[in-house]
Amino acid sequence: MTATGDDATEEPGSGAADPASAQEVDAAGDDLVVLRFDAEQPLVPIRRARRVTVIGAGAIPPWLRPARCAPLSELLRPGGIPALLHERPRRALVCTLRGVTVRGVLAARRHGVEWFHLMDSSSSQFVCNARGALVIAAKREAQRALGRAPLLARGLERCFGFRINPRFPSLAATAEVARAALELGRRQGPPPPHPPGPLRIVHCIGALGPGGAERQLTYLATAARAAGHDVSVLLTYSSEGDDGHYAPTLARAGVPVHTLEALARWRPTPALRDLAGRPLAPALLEPLEEHEAYSIVVPLIEALVRLRPHVVHCWLDEPNVLGGLAALLVGVPRIVVSTRNVNPTNFPRFHKIWYEGGYRALADCERVAFVANSAAGARDYARWLGLPVERFTVIHNGLPPVGPALDPAARARRRAAAGLGEGDLLVAAVFRLAREKRPEDLVRAVAAARATAPGIRVWHVGVGPGEASFRAAIRAAGLEHAFVLHGRCEDPWALVDLADVTVLCSAQEGCPNVSLESQARGIPVVLTDAGGSAETVVEGETGFVVPVGAPTALAACLVELARDPARARAMGEAGRRFVAERFSIEGMVAASLAAYSAGSARG
Repeated sequence: MTATGDDATEEPGSGAADPASAQEVDAAGDDLVVLRFDAEQPLVPIRRARRVTVIGAGAIPPWLRPARCAPLSELLRPGGIPALLHERPRRALVCTLRGVTVRGVLAARRHGVEWFHLMDSSSSQFVCNARGALVIAAKREAQRALGRAPLLARGLERCFGFRINPRFPSLAATAEVARAALELGRRQGPPPPHPPGPLRIVHCIGALGPGGAERQLTYLATAARAAGHDVSVLLTYSSEGDDGHYAPTLARAGVPVHTLEALARWRPTPALRDLAGRPLAPALLEPLEEHEAYSIVVPLIEALVRLRPHVVHCWLDEPNVLGGLAALLVGVPRIVVSTRNVNPTNFPRFHKIWYEGGYRALADCERVAFVANSAAGARDYARWLGLPVERFTVIHNGLPPVGPALDPAARARRRAAAGLGEGDLLVAAVFRLAREKRPEDLVRAVAAARATAPGIRVWHVGVGPGEASFRAAIRAAGLEHAFVLHGRCEDPWALVDLADVTVLCSAQEGCPNVSLESQARGIPVVLTDAGGSAETVVEGETGFVVPVGAPTALAACLVELARDPARARAMGEAGRRFVAERFSIEGMVAASLAAYSAGSARG
């Protein structure tokens, strides 16, 4: 059985559960029954459902109406549900695992349910068949029974060294931790003066994959280390394979990278203290054990106490919320959270419903600085959180000098060796293969443009979960001969230097590095008006900006550049000057270091 998603398939008979690829329920055209055991939990988006029936308590969101509703007791009453469910539903959404019961799963199975979407308090889900759902429901009931016998549970924990009845994630507890961190942050007041000498700076991010935020972190950490500061990086997720793309660069710069080991919920919570050595309050520890990201927050707290930073700089939404809260709880003097795009509700696959509460708690604390890499991104986050846009400092991405342009003769030889003709227009596409990057729009644009300019070729650099569908779109358009997919490259710009134009088709962007790097190399760009993308180009002078989801407009720009190579070269030279003036790495580093000290006078 494979988890839900656009390319999902299911193999009946397995009792295992696999993680879902997105925080939404794909009913695949079937009837869906929602077993709502947890009324406090908002429902996740439901798509491709023929008919939805909600059984249980809680308000029904407007986008789900008109859904048929019934009390949860109806599920267990003989003859109650068949009258409500005119068709036998193949799927059930269990909301949430916290309250699931064996009787409820059995009753749903009797009424025809074959596949169970089991949801936890983060709104993430996994899918299993009835056997798997029954096993999980039985385990939850056993845990709840032990919870009613705390002396027995504690005795077993002392004997066996692990928690027999681990706390289950709760939205209420997750919100309580944010409130506790907010109160603590308010009591702490403004950031105190930094001590004289170098700063201890800890960057917190999920992984070090080949993305824009990871690249800016690497530039900044390397520069701060060269300036004499004590810099380290904490990863909350992984440093393996593609997730460790920038780890060797940081290692060469002398910046240590630490990957946190997640704490299993069945392990007893260790003794937690703040930077002053004071134990964290028991009133905080209890909700912390039910925090949705307990397994990450606790190791974060321990790591920050061990590293004792003056500054914690967090990157991207989940590390922002978790790293920021952990830093507040232990008393880090200065916390910087970097929003690198538009707000997370634009990315349903990654968004978790407790992010907003965490961000709001951080926004109310004087020790926390908010940084965005585009004015558009700052405005979007401010609207989402109900904050004044002045709460955000805009620090555009920075680039190091890229060196002189490739020698024209050497460039011509390398292009010829790659099979490119003199009249060919080589399009570089450097982006992650994910839904928000809209890679299929590039295929449509190239198909339309080649009808007029058949010499258009594309080299793509990048990896991601959408690779299979991207390749399928290329095959369906009959463009296998026009596209080359290079995957992940250690030096993508050795390829891009041979290109005539770079393209981005994204639906959302912050301050796209690929736009800056292309122009810095004398390569014009064509990109969509997504987020802060338009802030990285001078329209008509260094590149073109087209609407999101308009491959025809994108194709027209490619045709124009293919017909007028001299204009393409002139736009590239203008872009080189524009980026050098507006997006230097020195400016980005100086502005970031200023954010570290803002509100605190250096001693």
